[in-house]
Amino acid sequence: MACSDRDLPHVLWTQGQHVLIVDDVVKTGGTLATCAVSMKAAGALSISAFCTHAGFPQGAAERFCKGGDRDVFTHFWLTNSNPIPVKQLEGIDKAISPFVILDLMPLVKQDLAEW
Repeated sequence: MACSDRDLPHVLWTQGQHVLIVDDVVKTGGTLATCAVSMKAAGALSISAFCTHAGFPQGAAERFCKGGDRDVFTHFWLTNSNPIPVKQLEGIDKAISPFVILDLMPLVKQDLAEW
């Protein structure tokens, strides 16, 4: 479900705040971007996102970089649960990218060692 102008009364509490949007899965990121735009319109100071699993078909991630049509996030944290988009993200210039990849492997190793 996309965030729209009709949802603005629900995001007005973002005025003057730094906002973090948390989602489990992102494919193209359209819903996240639309929600971020609505929160920015409601007065959010900055908006970042965290998603545990990214799909990002070819070209989708670049839209979130500086100068892209979805350049709305200060930071966009993702895990490396899907290696295909992670490889794509590693090829983006860090100077324009909002993406930060969080490595799950230390946690997996720890859990397996304790199991």
